[in-house]
Amino acid sequence: EQIYALNVTGKAEEIIPYHMAQMRLGKNKLKEAKIIVSSDKAEGLVKNRENKKVLQENNVKIKVLPKRYWNEVPIVIHDDVVLITIFEDDKPHNIRIQNKKIAGALKKNFEYLWSLMK
Repeated sequence: EQIYALNVTGKAEEIIPYHMAQMRLGKNKLKEAKIIVSSDKAEGLVKNRENKKVLQENNVKIKVLPKRYWNEVPIVIHDDVVLITIFEDDKPHNIRIQNKKIAGALKKNFEYLWSLMK
């Protein structure tokens, strides 16, 4: 399994609770996950020693987007599924697109952005 996540805000428990539970239990062995963080909360979670260990054990690589580009619209790409989330009144609203071409195009865009970051 490979997961790409852009604009991670630290609300993964609300967006992808199943994946998060599986990761904590060590049952969801990812081939790789690349995450681009875009909030103080998410950046703090990433720096937490216990979280770092779980992330490393699950092949999760993280980069932090420069603050001037932060936004709160996480995009998660997994296989041929794209999940776009917005939060209104702290409730997640999701748009789910299942399309191989769209997912593939967004993965390419993600990889390009990833390659530009430190």
